[in-house]
Amino acid sequence: STSLNKKGEKPLLNVKNLKNKFKYLPDLAIDAGECERVKPSRLVDIRDVNNIKVIRK
Repeated sequence: STSLNKKGEKPLLNVKNLKNKFKYLPDLAIDAGECERVKPSRLVDIRDVNNIKVIRK
């Protein structure tokens, strides 16, 4: 997600800041550099390849 944040807080634009903000971390975070400030991206749960879920469109 390009706009990862806790409700009411500013988005995290860099994957390196995850550990400072969240107690539980994702199993996978793709670091493609600092994100631009754009509209929220699509968030997809791919933990079960037979049941892929779109969490946020």
